[in-house]
Amino acid sequence: MVAGETIYFGNSILKKIESPEIAELRRLWPSLCQFSHATIYSYQVETEFKVVKQEILGNLAMLIMLLGRNFHLINRHFITPSMKRCNKRYCKNGDYTKSRDAAKEAVKTASQYISKEGESIIREYSSSWKIK
Repeated sequence: MVAGETIYFGNSILKKIESPEIAELRRLWPSLCQFSHATIYSYQVETEFKVVKQEILGNLAMLIMLLGRNFHLINRHFITPSMKRCNKRYCKNGDYTKSRDAAKEAVKTASQYISKEGESIIREYSSSWKIK
């Protein structure tokens, strides 16, 4: 929320991105909303593994994509250059660098288990967006 107003990611942001092309991210967004908001799709019907195996694998793929997007968000937008300088100057062990490298390796390892479309979603989210 900004100034007390709700910002809808799909309508307020995704629709305004001119470049790069974010086809996979646009395709994924309605599915995420469908299962996370109060709809007929947002409940669990079965609990037997063989019945819900595909849904579990889909959820794991979503988590891996979220991991990749969160890594980008933290490293490009939350961790500022001044925060990096302070870490370098005042932290003996280089905690930021070690943590960043470990997180980068985790994203790289986990990303091996998602499809090309899943990798595209991470790439589209992590690219520089030109807004209308």
